[in-house]
Amino acid sequence: MFGENKIIGRKNSILDSKNRTSIPQFSGIEQGDKLVLIQENEDSFSIYEKKYYLEQIKILESKLEEIKDINILIELKKYIEMEYMKIVKELNCDKQHRVVLTEEVPKEITFFGCGDHLKMKRLEKNN
Repeated sequence: MFGENKIIGRKNSILDSKNRTSIPQFSGIEQGDKLVLIQENEDSFSIYEKKYYLEQIKILESKLEEIKDINILIELKKYIEMEYMKIVKELNCDKQHRVVLTEEVPKEITFFGCGDHLKMKRLEKNN
């Protein structure tokens, strides 16, 4: 299962004409895993196991009742809203460990294992 163990590793990948890419084996990906694509910035995306990502947001939401400072409460609500807005797409892994990404994802990427998720960045070419 995706992210069951620490995700560590690095792999370059190129999206095909249908915006598909294979998720690296070091992630523990399996057919049927439910994932979410998160946009961090213009050239950086992350992939999380959907249930895990939503649970992390729910932990933040559970803290709202404890906060007495109105300014901190407002900022946390904004942060939580942004976390939901970062979800670009739900992903499903096929039997070849591929997912269909969006057109916003660069065609040539590097996957980085980041413990509980994968990060994708534009592949930097050495001259």
